[in-house]
Amino acid sequence: TIGLNVSPAFAEEMAKIPAIGQLAQVLTFHSFAGIVDDVELDVNVPVIRGFEGEIPAKVNAQIQQLTAEYQAQAKKDLAEYKESFFATGGTAEEWANRTMSLFIDYDVRYFEDNILSLQVTTAKSWVSAEEEYHFYNIDLKQDTELTLEDVLGTDYVKICNTSITQQINERIASDENAVFFGFGDDEGMMDGFTTVDETT
Repeated sequence: TIGLNVSPAFAEEMAKIPAIGQLAQVLTFHSFAGIVDDVELDVNVPVIRGFEGEIPAKVNAQIQQLTAEYQAQAKKDLAEYKESFFATGGTAEEWANRTMSLFIDYDVRYFEDNILSLQVTTAKSWVSAEEEYHFYNIDLKQDTELTLEDVLGTDYVKICNTSITQQINERIASDENAVFFGFGDDEGMMDGFTTVDETT
């Protein structure tokens, strides 16, 4: 992996080898770990290379924008919090150990027969913690973004809803600590999963 990221020539040679070739086409575009302005960063941003077409370029641009905006917003949030902290009587000594942890990473969930499913995870932890998953599913040969209907057919809503509900109930039955809004002991208390749709 290090070789793929630091040597374009090496990555190009690896791309010619079956089984390794597809790995060589999703690379780390930007990687950084360290503390900047009270933000502890652990960042790995991917880029898709080796494919012509609009969709890989579009996805690369979306990921670059997503991660840049996420980092900028995190720094802005922390700066505003810091200003409020001192404005309400907080001291430098009290602030000393306060940082925000910011995490961006990716995982190739599937990559066979020119079908790529790429997951980008963004997370931050400070006053509270939050984590988001962003998915990019692409048919690289056809240069299209895949939908559930493309993969499962016109009956995809029923197929997905049945499977998701079944999996939730199985997890609740096998793990007493499993909690899903709207299911099990929580049924009727809060809204939970109802259905997938064309935006899922």
